[in-house]
Amino acid sequence: PHRPNPRFNKADGVNSAFTRAMHQNMDATIASYGCVTLSLREDGKNGIDVLRETRGANASFNKTEVCPFGNHCPPDVLKDLRGIGRCGMCPYAVRSIDHLPAVVAKVKQLAEQLEAIEHQLDTEDYDESHTESEQQQFEAERQRIGDELVAWKLVSEVLEVQRRLIEA
Repeated sequence: PHRPNPRFNKADGVNSAFTRAMHQNMDATIASYGCVTLSLREDGKNGIDVLRETRGANASFNKTEVCPFGNHCPPDVLKDLRGIGRCGMCPYAVRSIDHLPAVVAKVKQLAEQLEAIEHQLDTEDYDESHTESEQQQFEAERQRIGDELVAWKLVSEVLEVQRRLIEA
């Protein structure tokens, strides 16, 4: 079936075409909207598996992904990703081609944040004007943002491939 240009779609919200389609026929929607989950786990379940098992009962439909756990990170994710809200790297986050515009925006936002931190780190008096503990915090933040940025870039590339396959 022909679908409207995803650039103008919003994947979140109860009235989005994607959300309605997921509630009507999840399996068909997962296929027709090019849903993916980036999981490198050998041990098993990814977000699509969880959505299918629960029929989306607890799912939260966000701008950049569907969270099968209602935006409450499970303990294994908190442990593996060292913190909450690291959705770009989450093995349970499910994304469709309708998420692509928001994912691209997220990449741009994180790139700007990383640039701002690197600019601060590059200032001439950086070492003198910050304690060692502050410098460690800046480095940790740079690392966190960098990790997220890489993950979101990968997500955007995978979704772009999905979009092209669906349009073909």
